[in-house]
Amino acid sequence: MSLLFLAGCGGAEEGGDELGSIGVPQSDTTQSDVESDDGPDSVTGEGDAIASEPEPDVSEPVCPAPTGLRPTAIAEMVGVPVEGGFIFFGGDNGFPIQCSSNPNPQGELWFYDATCSQWTLIEADGLAPGARTRATGVLDTQENRLLVFGGRYREGKEGNYDIYNEVWALDLEAFTWTLLETSGEGPSPRWSAAGTYDPIRHKLIITTGNDGVSGAIYNPTGDTFSLDLASGVWSLIEPSGSQPPARLFGATTYDPVRDAMVLFGGTTAFFGPMLNDVWLFHLDTETWELLAMGTGKAPEKRFWGSINYDEGADRYVVFGGHDDGALGNRNDIWVFSPGPDVWGRATGGDLLNPDAPAAGFCDFPTNFVLMEEDSPERRSMHLALEDGEGGVTVMGGKTDCGIVDDVWKLHLQDLSWELLQEPTVGVSCERYGIEGCDAFCF
Repeated sequence: MSLLFLAGCGGAEEGGDELGSIGVPQSDTTQSDVESDDGPDSVTGEGDAIASEPEPDVSEPVCPAPTGLRPTAIAEMVGVPVEGGFIFFGGDNGFPIQCSSNPNPQGELWFYDATCSQWTLIEADGLAPGARTRATGVLDTQENRLLVFGGRYREGKEGNYDIYNEVWALDLEAFTWTLLETSGEGPSPRWSAAGTYDPIRHKLIITTGNDGVSGAIYNPTGDTFSLDLASGVWSLIEPSGSQPPARLFGATTYDPVRDAMVLFGGTTAFFGPMLNDVWLFHLDTETWELLAMGTGKAPEKRFWGSINYDEGADRYVVFGGHDDGALGNRNDIWVFSPGPDVWGRATGGDLLNPDAPAAGFCDFPTNFVLMEEDSPERRSMHLALEDGEGGVTVMGGKTDCGIVDDVWKLHLQDLSWELLQEPTVGVSCERYGIEGCDAFCF
């Protein structure tokens, strides 16, 4: 596996391809302007037929010439799948300094063409949310739009954050933003909330999160709200029975079979305790159900991993996140079967090397982990989107080596990985075969 683009790892070029009114740029899969002949169309002499033109080969897509354009390494963004790839918005591209946060909120909108492995910077017209990180994003399938709730922003490196509870909608055809007008009892301004879209009742569901204005203070919330997208009215949901403990950085997915939002893990404070429980929020009855407390055979407790619904196998697939042990970021895969409510470890991921402990904070030797081959770098705060074709696209996130800018596809049928775009930064030396390193990261 070679490491590409090292000379250009400082950032992406300005600008991008223009987008037409029909939506995101698509790969050319047909050549309709070429006509084929089924046989001779004239005879110039006895037995002198004109040979027919061969039919064009349209089995492979025709991609535009590579531009080299790509976003900088980024984490904490929101995104949704679209035809041919995915779109993401916002996030943080401030490269950590000695493993410490270095926030630099972004407000750009990018499209990734999965067929051609190319990026386009989308210039949305008019009003826009502005830069923000740690927002919540869901796909409104009824109106084909990205909904963005909450998040935080700070100018500079010090002081309190501006935190939000507004809802923005991005039309995924026209690429225009709308600030939704809402009323009723809605969530407090917060970041790192969990949520989902309810396609049956056309609602946005928001739960948990952090309403602290300081990056050093975690104040997790445990309430749940629904926004009726037809009327714009927020409602506080007060379910009977048990409900999840307050948390932030929880992971969610939508389970269409059980008509439910699935909530996994998170943390209750900056240093924990972290969580590995599994809850269902039944969207029809607006009640919570605990599926697994996280005891016994279960993933290590973690925050800001990802969970996706595997329709083919009727199971939930968990990838990555940050644990509360010595390993930190993870790249293991776990599956949870909601029928019998049992966990299974699908891949072990990188393991802590007992013979090569960290010498200190952010001081990892080159062989800090026993590496699992053909796997992404360990990470949290990444994007993981179901692609509708039996796979999950994983992009970016925070690693032990900073922020990464790769793109992977996880094939759900056999839980194998396929690298779609190689990273330029944020990876360890041994994973990418880089020689001459005297520390874990190149």
